[in-house]
Amino acid sequence: MTRRENLEQFCSNWFEKAATYRMVGLSDYFDKFITIYVVFNRVYIEAARILYRERPNEIPLKYRLRGRSRSWLQRDGLSRDAAGQHSVSHPNPTLPVRNELAGDRACATELVVVYSGKAELQEALRDSCRDSITQLVHLILHGLIHFHENPWTGMPDTGKDRELANEAMGFDPGAILTLIYQTRCNMFHGEKGFEEVQHQVLTSEITILDFTTRLVLARVMTDLARLAL
Repeated sequence: MTRRENLEQFCSNWFEKAATYRMVGLSDYFDKFITIYVVFNRVYIEAARILYRERPNEIPLKYRLRGRSRSWLQRDGLSRDAAGQHSVSHPNPTLPVRNELAGDRACATELVVVYSGKAELQEALRDSCRDSITQLVHLILHGLIHFHENPWTGMPDTGKDRELANEAMGFDPGAILTLIYQTRCNMFHGEKGFEEVQHQVLTSEITILDFTTRLVLARVMTDLARLAL
């Protein structure tokens, strides 16, 4: 089975599972969000691998050096350009393994945006997820939900949440994906309790997450077919 076929089967199975939830209770919203996030996680890692191989000079320098092993960089022809910045002279014929990529948060909120093209992803989200994004922003700006906490006091970090909400209001994909990523973290690590109001958050985020995952997946599938992987 090719990498592309494996990815297609994996995503299809999890999308089918996501479609089975009846959405009659809050737990269904939690479960559907996590199920779709499993697909998103696989997709943004594949996107990052392709980005490292095919367009390494577009990766922010901090991830280009810290996220990948030096041996991989050497195989990839790491050099310095005229401005003294690290650049990559030719693509590596292989895809990097997971521990040669940037961290998970970076892949999920930044590199997937680079891979997709910020302007293109921003326009797509504005056109297809406007109502869901507007609802999410409304909940944050009216203090009905918080995503981040001050690690020292345990109090809501409303400044950080409002900053992301204001960026999301302009359909900034990095801000929107950061809010979704933080929801995932809050669920997995159990740092905050969940209340009924959060079904509104999850309803919006499920719509955004499903759309973004399918959009990026389509591009990944095209790239894997082109690369014969």
